[in-house]
Amino acid sequence: MKAALGILQDEFELSGEFQVFRGWQEKLLTTSWQAQCFSPAGTRLRASSFARSKRGEFVFRKILEQWTFIREARAISNQVDLFHLFVPTPSFLWIADRVRIATRKPVVVTCLAEKADYLLRGDLLRNPASFLFHLMRYVAAKALPKGHSSCELYFAATMSVAAQLEASGYPREKIQVDVPLLPQESLPDEPSMALGRWLDKAPTVLYIGHFLPNKGVELLLDAFAKLHHSGVRLLLAWSGLGDLHGIQKQAKLLGIKDRMMITDYPVHKSTVFTHASALALPARASYGQTAPPMIMLEAFRAGIPVVIPRLRSVSDVGQEDKTVVFMDRGDSSTLVCQLQRILDQPEFAERMRIAQREWFKEHQSLDPSKVYDAVMKRFHG
Repeated sequence: MKAALGILQDEFELSGEFQVFRGWQEKLLTTSWQAQCFSPAGTRLRASSFARSKRGEFVFRKILEQWTFIREARAISNQVDLFHLFVPTPSFLWIADRVRIATRKPVVVTCLAEKADYLLRGDLLRNPASFLFHLMRYVAAKALPKGHSSCELYFAATMSVAAQLEASGYPREKIQVDVPLLPQESLPDEPSMALGRWLDKAPTVLYIGHFLPNKGVELLLDAFAKLHHSGVRLLLAWSGLGDLHGIQKQAKLLGIKDRMMITDYPVHKSTVFTHASALALPARASYGQTAPPMIMLEAFRAGIPVVIPRLRSVSDVGQEDKTVVFMDRGDSSTLVCQLQRILDQPEFAERMRIAQREWFKEHQSLDPSKVYDAVMKRFHG
């Protein structure tokens, strides 16, 4: 039996969908199922790379992805028995439904994060690139007919995301909640090992991801400027997308530029996790690259105190004050308090690292082949 694993965006190693996609692919290697990978770029999925595009190129590529993905699925439909598609949020589920209609094959969908609320959408639409992207995505979704909730199985990362799917009209019996699978991480490269040695020299707060409005990076800079801890530093591991100039300007205005480092190359996440003091993820919503819950699972595997808002996609991941501490969404003052707590209580931070590793080991037992076998059995009656 062969499953076609499809992903909308393959060029970002930091993508949450790309990571869970790789996790399923690796697990299938030990089963009777084969995996055939495809993406809008064609059947050849690129290995993790560090993509940088001009705004216009990025938007145009995103528009094309939504149609070419369906075309690629139809082209390989005679070669596979089942499709498994990895999408970031419920806003993209129309593509899975369209693949189901176009190929007439059973379709499984993994949806990691929640749909953005209207307030957040307003923030994003004030960004020119975000406005163009969301406008054209809406046009693309409306341009093709689709059968709502026609797929056989919808995977959700947490109960809260599952509840959002159900509230949007997806049948409860088609929704399954499970912790996403995480792939093995490669060995650390020399730049990352050098970064680890730099992190050992002083307590450091870490951020990984885009410099975009939904990530809340400006909140982290405000919070860092208010920390009362001797010698603490800030490391921003930038993905390559977003407003670098704006972040640099804000850091200069806050007077923290000399205590901050920005990397513009891929970092070995486990290396920086194990050497940094805390990971701050002040996201306003959990979609996009380095999206929870995948970035949290990667942090749990290595062990690093995590500060994050109570987003839908992290509501079932870990335990409060044992594996994660929460801040109020959009509130830098609670982020300050939680970071200060971690920095001032090394015993608490170490207990969290140990609990995270234990939690991770207990929640990576999903068998993809059993999922597919059950779907095929239902599909064929």
